[in-house]
Amino acid sequence: MRLTRATARKQAAQTEDVILFMVGGSRFAIAANAVDEIRNLDELAPLPAALKHPRLAKVKFTLVRGKKDPDKVFFVVDAAAHFDIDKAEPQRVLVLRNSATAVQVGNIDRMTQISTVVALPLAFSGQERAWYRGLALLQEQVVPLVAPEAFLNKGEQAVMQASWRGHVAAKGATA
Repeated sequence: MRLTRATARKQAAQTEDVILFMVGGSRFAIAANAVDEIRNLDELAPLPAALKHPRLAKVKFTLVRGKKDPDKVFFVVDAAAHFDIDKAEPQRVLVLRNSATAVQVGNIDRMTQISTVVALPLAFSGQERAWYRGLALLQEQVVPLVAPEAFLNKGEQAVMQASWRGHVAAKGATA
């Protein structure tokens, strides 16, 4: 078999860069191009009481990236609450690209490439089907590949942003 330039390009296009991260004792993968930045927990601010919604209890903090995006707020989802995992020790925040969402996770394992994504088996049901794009195969391990938009969908982001604008306006009116 001859390996031509077109074949090499096709093979390269079949791989995807992912970031492996931990939540509790569970490992997950997320597309690297879905993550804008990985941060420590330093600049997280507790979610103001006025912004808390019962359906969005997984949103625990806000993040404003001072110099980079001083006017943009990110709503930080606790991945342990999102995935219903107990005993998770948050260590990092994944700021998602093209979104008002950031995700609080455990440690970052590593960045790697995957070449195979398997469709979710029927055993995955309910919310799990929205949480994951599929299953990645990594060195004889199966790792769920997270759908970044599942942490906060567009409607949930709109609710949080409207609440934030109201909160900021109310703070400005009392100042």
